Amino acid sequence: MDKNLEEAGAFLLNNDFKTAIEKYYKALSCDGDNVFILNKIAHCYLCLNNYEKAAFNYEKILELEPANIENYINLTKVYIALNENDAAEETLNNALKIEPNNTTILEELLQVYINTQKYEEAYEFLKTKLISIKPTSANYLVMGNMADRIGKKEDAMYCYNKAIGINCDNVDAKIAIAKLLFEQGKYEETQKYIVDILLIEPDNVEAHKILGQIYIEYERYELAVDEYNNVLSKVPQDAQAAYHLAYSYSMLKQYKLAIKVLSNAIAENPDNTDLKTAIAYNYFSVNDIKKAFTLIEDVLTTDKENVEALRLLGDINIKEKKYSAALDAFNRILMTDNSNLYALQKKGYILSVMGMEIEALVCFQAAVELGGHSVETLTYIADLEMKRKKYSKAFDYYNKILEQDKNNYNALCGVAKILYIQEDYDSASEKYLQILKINPNEIVAYYKLANIYYRQKDYDLAIRHISEAVKLEKNNPLYQHLCAKILGEMSLFKNSMEHYSIAISLEPDNAQWLLEFADILFLNQEFEKAIYTAQRALRIENKNKAIYERLFLFYGEIGKTKEQIKLLKKYLSYEKDEEFEKLLKDLKNGNKNDDK
Repeated sequence: MDKNLEEAGAFLLNNDFKTAIEKYYKALSCDGDNVFILNKIAHCYLCLNNYEKAAFNYEKILELEPANIENYINLTKVYIALNENDAAEETLNNALKIEPNNTTILEELLQVYINTQKYEEAYEFLKTKLISIKPTSANYLVMGNMADRIGKKEDAMYCYNKAIGINCDNVDAKIAIAKLLFEQGKYEETQKYIVDILLIEPDNVEAHKILGQIYIEYERYELAVDEYNNVLSKVPQDAQAAYHLAYSYSMLKQYKLAIKVLSNAIAENPDNTDLKTAIAYNYFSVNDIKKAFTLIEDVLTTDKENVEALRLLGDINIKEKKYSAALDAFNRILMTDNSNLYALQKKGYILSVMGMEIEALVCFQAAVELGGHSVETLTYIADLEMKRKKYSKAFDYYNKILEQDKNNYNALCGVAKILYIQEDYDSASEKYLQILKINPNEIVAYYKLANIYYRQKDYDLAIRHISEAVKLEKNNPLYQHLCAKILGEMSLFKNSMEHYSIAISLEPDNAQWLLEFADILFLNQEFEKAIYTAQRALRIENKNKAIYERLFLFYGEIGKTKEQIKLLKKYLSYEKDEEFEKLLKDLKNGNKNDDK
């Protein structure tokens, strides 16, 4: 044996690849076409990660032995390491010309297709060539993966089932089927597969993650928390599991726990924008606006069109009443996706707040046309039409909401309000009673029902409902006033006076209420107080004929004719009035007769 060759072998055994290469080249100088030596040199270059020189030597070997399949495979592996996939594909295709059914070559070529993301070619290659030669469970699994990637879901399901048919313990195939079923919303079937998988592999992380997603879909967030905590105990760096665990905590309103989970996940995955956006949402939920805003700005620095981040940015600005900035955020979403329902809804809301009602309505209608018949969208439109006093349109939209959710609180309140405005009191009272069944503390419903019963002269029911409103909100002048009016109609003057006193203390410049109060005082024969109260009203509205009439009556009751004359003269100095002029004339004549 050549001494250089012998020494090279010793250096190779000691992993001294550079010296080994030197010795092999010296040996090669004596035998230039020695394939064995060239293989050794190529191997040493591979060990040194010098793939270019390794490729050069394998290419030379292939020239010397063009029929040796192993040479093609070795060269292909080096091309793949160099990311020269086209050269690798060409090399393998040349090898197939020699051995068309060589499974090693076929599998290497398949891997090249997958590495270069040629999933269509990989699928067709498996389907038409490899699977017929090597119909293994593993190959059916890969074929299913390729079909799934190119959107052939039915073919993928067929392949996964074939994989399981060949090997009933192929957990990866069962996981793949479970994922497909989950995507299709077939949660019960998915669960059956998950149970089967966990019987084979109780700690299968993917199975626990899918089960967690099912629990989220079922809104069983406590169970989802258990599943994702299980996953993270095994794979602490799993960002997807952390994201879903935090989401589950958020839905349980355990925002601080969600923040803790996401903080740990971000430490493991510092560049993950989904995690940063999720933690920002949780900070927003606990009203830590500053931290939420800082995180979102960070996300948008690296990913300017991140939809979730822009959504939150818009929501933050709405909360801060920075409507122009919020509008800009949602417009940025719509520039890249003009059918984004959330952005359309929020843009409509902002425009509505900014007083641009027609433009807002256009946004909401666009959302509806895109299939956004959600309660939220319909509510926006109904509320906007209500604001515009387009009661008929608002009524239709509120009823569309009630078709989806018969106890929708906002819609019931809207319908009741419109019926009340339209003076359909019987229908309005039905809706307000329905509202009170849902929320026994709805003050407006008590007030409106009291008004309806008052109009219908059903004072017992009226006082019962207004009393509830007054209990819930004592300092509301409207409630105190209506209560006073109803009590007055029931001739409960002392009680009425108490409520008038409170109402007027809350609205001291309401001349109409003062006049009504004066009437009650008069009916209770408290004439001086009645006159004093009417005079207060007159100071507020010194040309109000009704107040003059009432004072004229009060003065007459206690025989103050001179005060009556002064009162009539005062009014006539403002306005000409035949009735008052006649009264004044009669009073003057009466006074003359008295003097005689």
